[in-house]
Amino acid sequence: MSKVVLRDYQEEAVKFAIRVPKSLYCMRVGSGKTICAMFSARALMKRKLADKIVIACTATATNVFIEDLQEKAGVRVKLIENSDDFIDFMTNNSKICLIKHSMFEKIGNDLVYLKKLFQIVKTNRPKITLIIDEAHKLQNTEGVGHEAFERMSFTFDRVLLYTATPYSSCLSQFYGLIHLIYPKLWKNKREFFDNYIDEITIRDPRTGRVARKEKIAYKNLKQFREKILPFTYFYYPPIPLVHTYHTTTLDDYTEYDSLCQGILTDEDKAKIEGI
Repeated sequence: MSKVVLRDYQEEAVKFAIRVPKSLYCMRVGSGKTICAMFSARALMKRKLADKIVIACTATATNVFIEDLQEKAGVRVKLIENSDDFIDFMTNNSKICLIKHSMFEKIGNDLVYLKKLFQIVKTNRPKITLIIDEAHKLQNTEGVGHEAFERMSFTFDRVLLYTATPYSSCLSQFYGLIHLIYPKLWKNKREFFDNYIDEITIRDPRTGRVARKEKIAYKNLKQFREKILPFTYFYYPPIPLVHTYHTTTLDDYTEYDSLCQGILTDEDKAKIEGI
């Protein structure tokens, strides 16, 4: 096992996992979310806050987790790929397992296995921690995986969600992520929209009927952050800008304009064109 020294922000993430049973970790790509997840699992087991750990990840990340857990945390972990094996894990002496996101669909959509899980939880009362890597893959509240997870969520005492992209195109995706651990934080998705997203209604000029709605701006973002801060750990440090110095002539302003697209304002470009 190679010695791993956690950085300060990674230590804080692990401490956060100990304090907050259901928590969300929004961390920049390359910041070591996998390391934080592994050491959080180890810390919870060491403090007897968890009897078993279930790590859910994408199919492409399974080998990475298996290798990293072995090399950096000294833990051998088995990938469970069918429902019967998962039920066995819940009742045997194994402490940690790895599953793919698709396992939520297999178990959460099967009443037989849901009943088996409920009986295990009711009878044995094990403390199960679920760690979901790339949690944004389950953020669609109408998606099969999200709904299946909801049905089996009673299994887990602690749920830790890790992602670098809590939303990619619209803030409403953030709602779906939070809904996995705090489904009652807002009454419904409509309330979330009304609180934080401005929309305009586009009507068909011929019929006057609503053709579509377009999101035009976010609002109350300070209020939103304050609402989720008690259970959300953020790590998005500012990225230092690297300046590239170059020269240009009147003959290559097209290339220069292309290079600076999105950096120069229209006013700046007008000044250059006027030289």
